[in-house]
Amino acid sequence: MVKVALRAKGLAWTALPAKPCAGGGDAAAAAGFGGRAPLGKIPALLIVEPRAGADSQDAEAVLYESEVINEWLDEAFPQPPLMPHHPLQRAKVRLVSRFHDLYLEPALRRLYPLVRPSPDAAAVSAAAAEFYSRLAQLEEILVRGGDGAESCAADDLPNGSGGAGAGGADGAGPAGATRHGGGYAVGGTLTLADCGYPALLHYADIIFPEIGLGPVDYARTPRVAAWRGVLLGDPHVQEVLGELAPAAQEWVDSKMGRL
Repeated sequence: MVKVALRAKGLAWTALPAKPCAGGGDAAAAAGFGGRAPLGKIPALLIVEPRAGADSQDAEAVLYESEVINEWLDEAFPQPPLMPHHPLQRAKVRLVSRFHDLYLEPALRRLYPLVRPSPDAAAVSAAAAEFYSRLAQLEEILVRGGDGAESCAADDLPNGSGGAGAGGADGAGPAGATRHGGGYAVGGTLTLADCGYPALLHYADIIFPEIGLGPVDYARTPRVAAWRGVLLGDPHVQEVLGELAPAAQEWVDSKMGRL
């Protein structure tokens, strides 16, 4: 989630060692931060602000929780913007982002311990049913929330500045846009609403076939399916998934006893 925002902002950062995996990694992240993050959670962002003077000590701060980090990034580095200007559209962005953290990701997480040879079929079925139920709720949120949204289009931003994302120079939405707000979660450009979902959907895509569920049935949720296509075509998302995919597959292979 945070890496998508960092890429979209064009920011440079240094990654501290922490092996990413679907099931955890928090302890490694906490060790990498030298105990600076009291919750020991990933992602975490160490911010260093240099101070003038040879005897001055740099100021440090650590942020954790993806939503907190991403909103700080958007406020500290406002161009290109990843939040709309209008209060209602900003609320819609937060709603979609919060749905990821509180509902869809926990539903997917129920499947993590089932990624093993010969998992319990009833447990797999129950967890998959919950995931599809949450996906259907997300579909409704996207359909209702995206209609008429301009997101970070030029006429929606303070001072008329242009928006980020895959839209054309004339302000048109990206390829794959639908009638529901331009293809992204809220409107026609990438916002913070989109940032958390590429990794989640990638894990779902590789986990479902491994435990006998077949490919994720996105036909049940056509708005989610169209949105997923737009995300997969976004260059910032592609960069992040290119880094994530090998580690995600390694995690699955280890759980399935192939390593």
